[in-house]
Amino acid sequence: MRILVTGATGFIGSAFVQRAATAGHSIGAMVRHLDAAVAQLGHLPNVTFLAGSLAAPPWDAITAFAPETCLHSAWIATPGVYLESPANTEYAQWTVEFAKGLRDQGLRHFVGLGTCIEYDTRSASRALIEDETPLHPTSLYARMKNTTRAALADELDHSATTFAWARIFFPYGPDEHPQRLCSSLIRQLRKGETARLQRPSNTNDYIFIDDVAAGLLAIIEQKAEGPVNVGTGSGVTVAELAHTIRNLLQERGDIVGQIEEAQNAPADYIVADATRLRSAGWSPRFSLPKGLELMLNAGKHTTAP
Repeated sequence: MRILVTGATGFIGSAFVQRAATAGHSIGAMVRHLDAAVAQLGHLPNVTFLAGSLAAPPWDAITAFAPETCLHSAWIATPGVYLESPANTEYAQWTVEFAKGLRDQGLRHFVGLGTCIEYDTRSASRALIEDETPLHPTSLYARMKNTTRAALADELDHSATTFAWARIFFPYGPDEHPQRLCSSLIRQLRKGETARLQRPSNTNDYIFIDDVAAGLLAIIEQKAEGPVNVGTGSGVTVAELAHTIRNLLQERGDIVGQIEEAQNAPADYIVADATRLRSAGWSPRFSLPKGLELMLNAGKHTTAP
């Protein structure tokens, strides 16, 4: 299959490119910085690099590549910035125009990446189900993701381009941004610092990045349509996550430290119902301890800043 991938050098995009390319698919990796992309992904088979961006797509190169499917993973995702960044509005506009252009070129399947925080998690106490759990996006990031989903569904309806919306839960793994929760906890505990957790009772669905990539490839290979949760179906609290990391570190960082609940804020329960993804033939390969162990091993020779 010929798969166009946006955001191909990002955390999720690069993991998908590696998974899909090694599985024998032909990948058209749309990248803004060609030299850096080649250095990162050039060792993989079956990858063609297309220099361009969502704001200025390389339409001639895309036409020459002739994709059958597009995995659209390009979006702002910088921790501490992305939730309320005005860039979310730009990405929403660019995404819809990009999808329309691909539709007009005859693309068969468009897969966009959504987020679990599109759901209403204020009083959730059970797994979140795609077509049953109400939506209530609160951050600009989540609102623009949901707005984009609705716009894409409208634009691609009654066309030859089918559409899937992969709602990603809590991905983690080697090469993630150093300010993401798992990397931040590993860094602090390795240095023997006190790790203070803002919402320790929140229950989240943490999914290893290789399982995310495999789930996205299953969605593409099975030509799934509509919203699909990309999560394990199992949840742990933030406190349990921190304790798991501390235990894996053994003698290092032996104090998790003060755990302070946010005042007047009930704990969230953000866990996927993964039935739809499992029906595509997917199942998670990495338990949380195994995934964290791989993270620790990948970073054991690096010095934290």
